[in-house]
Order: sequence, then structure tokens, then C-alpha cells
Amino acid sequence: NSTEWLVWALQIITGSYEQPGGLWFHPGFLRCFDRRNLRPSGPDLVRWPGPPSRPDLPGFYGEYPCAAMVDEIESGNLRALIVIGGNPASSLPDTPRVAAALASLDVLAVADVVHSDTAKFATHVLPCAGQLERADVPDYVDQYYPVVASQHTVAVVAPGADRKPLWWIAARLGEHLGHRLLPNDLALDEVTDDILLDAYSGRGRLPLDTLREAPTAVIAEGPVRGWVHERVLPEGRWRLAPRALIDDLARVATTTRRAARSSSPDDELVLIPRRLLRTLNSQLRDTQARGGRLEVATVLLHPTDARARGISHGDRVRVHSATGEVFASASVDASIREGVVSLPHGFAEPAVGRLTSGAVDTDPMTGMVRLSGLHVRVTPAPTGVSTPSS
Repeated sequence: NSTEWLVWALQIITGSYEQPGGLWFHPGFLRCFDRRNLRPSGPDLVRWPGPPSRPDLPGFYGEYPCAAMVDEIESGNLRALIVIGGNPASSLPDTPRVAAALASLDVLAVADVVHSDTAKFATHVLPCAGQLERADVPDYVDQYYPVVASQHTVAVVAPGADRKPLWWIAARLGEHLGHRLLPNDLALDEVTDDILLDAYSGRGRLPLDTLREAPTAVIAEGPVRGWVHERVLPEGRWRLAPRALIDDLARVATTTRRAARSSSPDDELVLIPRRLLRTLNSQLRDTQARGGRLEVATVLLHPTDARARGISHGDRVRVHSATGEVFASASVDASIREGVVSLPHGFAEPAVGRLTSGAVDTDPMTGMVRLSGLHVRVTPAPTGVSTPSS
């Protein structure tokens, strides 16, 4: 929180936001935030009531942080869960505890394009049409583009087996619950991907037919600057010092000073996450191009740290924290900083969630679990001992 806030503050006081060379706020091709009359937030950050099992965690806009999911299941407050494209089994802390909690649910409905780690616990699997099996226009993700652009893509192949588009699954569930979810009172048995896109895309920057006729992506315009100052900021001014962020900065400073005074054992390293080129979070781990290779989750550490621990490149090692342990192969590489060790996230094994806990490693302001900056020890794996990822 504090790092992100101070980055924003630096750009604001230097006049860099919404200026050439500085960051700008992407309004979205479909969402067109720059054309809406938006209401600025209040002077203070609003904290909603947290989950009954974890009142120490904040709620936001009627939602609870995922860090409380296991506690809510174990306390009996959460008995049915619908997971749409997520994979909590391999993305949350306390991996064994998460697995036991998911297995105990009365209903676990998983909607996805792949059979994920979470789908193994599902009482109901809702197989979704993949990206090549449906017509589509990007939404939300287009706000990460460096320009305001979009693209209409057609289905390349028909959906296999009984896969359906996610919108169809949601609309069918809505019908069973007595709700009509499709726009313009459309009937489910008459709707296609493109009919739904027509109804949804009318608010976009360009007509959907313009996207359909284009051979590739269409750039509507470059960076859109100035709209946040004009439509969002009260009196055109930023509030740089909300009380909640000031208090959080003081908490971070106190924690940092305390950590500096209590020196860590010499054999401890700091764990950081990393992404791999051929995977996306927990997806594409088992997919490879023809003649390509699968990514392997290894423990990346500096040669100096490896030598101090008697570890060579390719050795099997044990990474353990105050919460748990994982086993993986070592990858000795001078490109990583000395004193730091890295494991990629999203793998069933080694599951980095075993090394952290939602009970203690959770940000008090946002409820986000802590997945970086953890103190761990790395040692050669015991010989003759069976390890989870062997």
C-alpha cells in the first residue's frame, strides 16, 4: 500500500500524471470512463464490515477478501462456492488447509476452460468454451493496452463436448433462480455470441461492425489525457494524504525498524515470487508448443548462497518457512540478488502457498495475503526421504 501510494504521490507532485511521458488513466474501449460523470470518493477510505470468522480483515463493497475464505468454510458460514476461472487450490496460502476446506463444501461449482487443481475438488464442473470456440471482444483487459484499442475475434472451431460460453452458463443458472440476466430481455435459446456482443458493445468507442470488418485490432485513439482531472477529482485537486494511508505508513515504518533491530539468522533468505514465460498464473503448465518444452518450477538462488549451503545447480532442495515446506530443484543463477530466493507461483508442486499463512501473513488494510518478502531457509533435501513433488 505505502509503496504504491508513494509512487502515485511522486508522480502527482511532479505533475507527471496525464502528461506526455507520464502515466495516464486508460478509460477502456468499451467502458469509456472518460465519457461518464463519475463521482469522486469521499475524504476517507471506507472500510466495510469484515467476515464473521475474521473481523480483523476488511470488507470492500460488500465483498470479503479471499484470505478469509478458508476460515468462512471452516466456521460453516460458507457452504457453496462458485469459482469462475480462478484456482484457489494453488493460489492461496495454507495449501493443505485450502484443499481440506474445498473438499468439505456442500457445493463447489468450477467454471473453467481447463481442468484446474480446484476442479479436482468440484461437486459440479461447468466446462466453458475456450478462446477459439467463441466470438469475443475484450473487456477490462484492454485497459492494460498502451492505446485505446479493441478487436473482434470469431470462433475458429465449434465447442467440443458440452462446453458452453460462460455467459450461457450464468444465464441458465439465473433462469433456475428466477432471474433473467441477459440484456434487452433476450431469450437464452435465441442468443448467440454475436447477438450478445451487439447488445453489450453498443456503448463502445466504435461500432462493433467496424471491429468485425477489420482484419486485426483497431486503434481508436492514443493516450487519453485530462479526463480524470475534469471528471473525477473534486475541484481538480488530489487528496495525497488520506488518514488510513498515513497510519499504514507509520505501521510499516515501525515494522521495518523492528525488523532491522532483530537481525535474522545468517542462514535465512528472503523469498520473492516470479513468473515464467510460458505460463499464466496456474494455466498452461501442462501445455507446450510442438517441439517446445514445459516450464519447470525451480528454486532460483545466487551462486554465493548456493555455495554457502552446499547446493549445486540441479540439486533437490528443501525450502521451509515458519508455516511449511516445499521441495524443488535448485537453479543457481547470478542474475538473482544475493540473499534472495525465488519460486514461481501457480504450480501445484512446489506449492508456494505452503510457505505462507492467511492467518498471520495478511495485510490489515486490504486483506491481501503476503506472498513476497518471506523469510525462509534453503537446505539440501534429505536423501531417501519421499517429497511431495518427487
